[in-house]
Amino acid sequence: MDVTGEFVSTEEAARLLGVSAQRVRTLLRDGTVAGTREGRGWLVEAGDLERYRRERETSGRRRSGRVPVSPADIPGVPAQVVAGGAPVAGALSPTQMTVRLQELQERVEELSRRNAELEEQLRRVRLLAELLRTETPAAEAQG
Repeated sequence: MDVTGEFVSTEEAARLLGVSAQRVRTLLRDGTVAGTREGRGWLVEAGDLERYRRERETSGRRRSGRVPVSPADIPGVPAQVVAGGAPVAGALSPTQMTVRLQELQERVEELSRRNAELEEQLRRVRLLAELLRTETPAAEAQG
């Protein structure tokens, strides 16, 4: 990895790792790679990025435990792309599909976490509403 300077942008880190910029931001947030905030974005420590890349290459396994999906398993992928035929206008390359799939899986995980948070908030609101219903008649009787 030819990296000039101590830090690289998330976009450059994504290009060097072959992942999406969103994935790099996730790695930064969870502490997998070190970086620093620069304005509204991030700068990734080049040395740590190199360490992560080497670990990923030598581990020989996916960190998340996700199973790779072939293009044939993705709804809406033209048969010509799956069969290796001539490219279809507007069709994504296998690399683009892999990146898009990873982004969608990360989005599903994020939405699942948010859904769990919202369900917990709803449970609390319902509990408070029940408490208010049971205590309101008692308050009126005392007044």
